[in-house]
Amino acid sequence: MSKGANTSMGGGASEFPQTSIWAEFHSGDDREARAQRHLELMAAAFWKPIYLYLRRSWNRSDADAKDLTQEFLVHVQEQQLLGRFDREKGNFRGYLKRCLKSFLGTARRDAGRLKRGGGQPLMPLTEEIAGTLPAAGPGPEEEFDREWTRELVNRGLADLENRLKATGKSVYFEVLRLYTMGDSAERPSYGDVSRKLGISEIQVTNYLHAARQALRATLIELVRKYVVDDAGIHEELASILGDPE
Repeated sequence: MSKGANTSMGGGASEFPQTSIWAEFHSGDDREARAQRHLELMAAAFWKPIYLYLRRSWNRSDADAKDLTQEFLVHVQEQQLLGRFDREKGNFRGYLKRCLKSFLGTARRDAGRLKRGGGQPLMPLTEEIAGTLPAAGPGPEEEFDREWTRELVNRGLADLENRLKATGKSVYFEVLRLYTMGDSAERPSYGDVSRKLGISEIQVTNYLHAARQALRATLIELVRKYVVDDAGIHEELASILGDPE
C-alpha cells in the first residue's frame, strides 16, 4: 500500500469514522457535544487531503500547514459548514474544496492574527516534520483528490486484509496483492500468481474476483461515512475506482 509524505497528526494514520458524519449531525445529543464530535470526525476522515491542499496552496512548512489544518477544522465547526452542505449543488468532496478555497483566502488576508483558542492546539500533533513538497508536483485540488483516493483505498485494503485473515481467507488478499499491487511495472499473469502461491489458475481467477468484490463492498462502507445518498456513493466510487459500475 502506498504511503505519502510523513504528515502525521494525532500520532498515526488517519482513520475513517465508525458512523456516518450525517447520522452524527442529526443525532439527538446536545449541540455542544455534536459540534465537538463533528470536528473529531472531520479530523479523523479528511485531515490529510486538507493538509496537503493547504500546504500546496500556500507553500508552507509541515508545521505551518498542520496549524492551518487545525484552523480550518475549527472554521468548519464554528461556521456549521457540514450543515450547509447541499447535495443538489454537488458532491461533498467538491464542497469541501470550495470551503478550503474560501478559508485560504481569509487566512492569507489575516495571516498575522492570533490563532483561535489562545494558541492552544486543537488536537495533538507529532513532532515529525515532513520534507519539502516537490515544486513540480500537482496543483492543490489534484493533490487533494489524489490523497483523498489514496487514503480511502489504503483504509479499504487494510480493512479487507483484516477481514479475510479473520475468516481464514488470507490467500484471497495475497492473490489481490500480487496481481494488482506488485512492485513490478508489468502485471503478473495468473500463472505467475498461481506458481507463487501454490494454487491453480482457476483458484486465482475465483479468489481475485471475490477479493475485488469484497474490496468494492468495503469501499462502499467507507464512502457511506461521508456521502449523503446512493447517487453520491455511485459517483464517488466511480471516481475512486475509475469505472462506472
